[in-house]
Amino acid sequence: MESKLFCMVYTSSASELFDDEALQSLLNVARKNNKQQDVTGMLLYSEGVFMQALEGEKQSVEQLYNMIAKDPRHYGVIILNQSFIESRQFSQWQMGFKVASRQELVESSSFTDFLNPDFDIRQLQKQPSIAMKLLLSFRKNM
Repeated sequence: MESKLFCMVYTSSASELFDDEALQSLLNVARKNNKQQDVTGMLLYSEGVFMQALEGEKQSVEQLYNMIAKDPRHYGVIILNQSFIESRQFSQWQMGFKVASRQELVESSSFTDFLNPDFDIRQLQKQPSIAMKLLLSFRKNM
């Protein structure tokens, strides 16, 4: 039997760097929208780069993603992974959130090349589990 739960992980680049106020505003809207759609997830922001996992019913996740993808505050949206899942990884949050410094990402055993200037983010499409491991590593520390 096919699971009803669906997970999508994507990454994008901010059109302009976000300050704390802009991030809080983004997070407030995301939590409201996710609650309405029964979507949970995790948003990681580091120096102008977003990575986000969304989980819920497939239609709800895709609907939210399509809205997010059109947002002019970011560009270069790349879906890293999308799959049906057995259970939610971020069930306690409408949207978990972490601002990670370059140093925190470098020290993360899950993904050390994320902020390397020569790193091509499309490499994550070939190994999408790396992106989820990174998000989960920050979930454990929240």
